[in-house]
Amino acid sequence: MIIEAGYDIVTLADASLNRNSRTRRALWMITMDEYLHLVTTTRIAREMDLPVAAYIDEISAALRQPPLPVRYIALAYRATSPSSDSTWLGEIDERLTADGWLGDVELLGQVVFDRTGYFSTVPRFSFRDYIGLEHLPRAVSVLGPHDVGCECVACVHFEQMLLENRQSAEADSG
Repeated sequence: MIIEAGYDIVTLADASLNRNSRTRRALWMITMDEYLHLVTTTRIAREMDLPVAAYIDEISAALRQPPLPVRYIALAYRATSPSSDSTWLGEIDERLTADGWLGDVELLGQVVFDRTGYFSTVPRFSFRDYIGLEHLPRAVSVLGPHDVGCECVACVHFEQMLLENRQSAEADSG
């Protein structure tokens, strides 16, 4: 699955959180690779009874576990009584990213459900529609590979993957 929009993240978060009464109390992390392909939905904490920033060590530990590599993450959880102040979620994002503990991993945002709906710092629609997210990969469907020397997205990606596979095979045999 390719994550093309924040709505994809909200759908995954909703499915993870609302499976049963136990999953509703958990902190979930959705991980994606450099091409925004879904890697995992991981339960970070079974019972989220502290503010999300208190789980940085658990999130860091989960990011070091296979399957790797992870380039983007989103967090999802349920709040019993979120603040009516609209700035609280953005402030949490800032705290989570301020210390640089994520390294090269980018937090795309959080999805927080309550009794009536959800709050989110994840862009709702296609990432291409948001200023500041121009660097994110685009979901494109182009059949390929094409003729030698083609520089379309599909062919460049195919050549990159082929090169990485060859290098890996050489390293394993050498």
